[in-house]
Amino acid sequence: PANFKLRGFVASGEGQGLFYLQVGAGTTKYVYRTSIADKNAQVVLPNPETIPSSTNLFLKVDNENGNSVNYEGVVIGE
Repeated sequence: PANFKLRGFVASGEGQGLFYLQVGAGTTKYVYRTSIADKNAQVVLPNPETIPSSTNLFLKVDNENGNSVNYEGVVIGE
């Protein structure tokens, strides 16, 4: 939407993973690695970042667990 302000992301999964948020043409801006002991990722920006309405946002994860597991996450904005 117009005037979207990025606040960060929250995500989790059944295994260890590297979560990253890409802004625009695949530019990685924010990264969080989870572990078997801590499976929750949380990146919260102290100041919201304005994102133009035509810009793509992708929340991705690299599975570092070695087998099939489930992951989920959401981008936080205002």
